This record gives sequence, structure tokens and C-alpha cells, in this order.
Amino acid sequence: MLKAYGAKRLVIGHTPSLSGIIIGANGELARIDTGISRFYNGPLTWLEIVGDKVTPHTTKRTGP
Repeated sequence: MLKAYGAKRLVIGHTPSLSGIIIGANGELARIDTGISRFYNGPLTWLEIVGDKVTPHTTKRTGP
């Protein structure tokens, strides 16, 4: 699929993983839905992409 669209990677959401961002397939697939809403109370995360470098980040939740 990546080749068909000339893409380097696929980033998907709406498949919650409360353990954090999951990078797979040699960096070609990133699952970024970590349930950050208060309903799921998952970790606060974001994905940084700079050139070919893919870096997942997590920060602690503060407040109620």
C-alpha cells in the first residue's frame, strides 16, 4: 500500500492502545491512538516526524 501511494509510512488512529504509541513494520506503521481523552485516561502522547526519524513522546497527566 505504501508503494502504491509513494509513501514512507502509515500513521493510524482510532485503534486505542493504552500502553502508548506503537511503531511497527520497521518504522513504516505507527499506531498513535493512546486514549488521551479523560474517558480512557491513557497516556498523553504525540508523534514527532523529522525527515526519516520517527520519535514517539509521552508526558505524565497532571490535574484531575
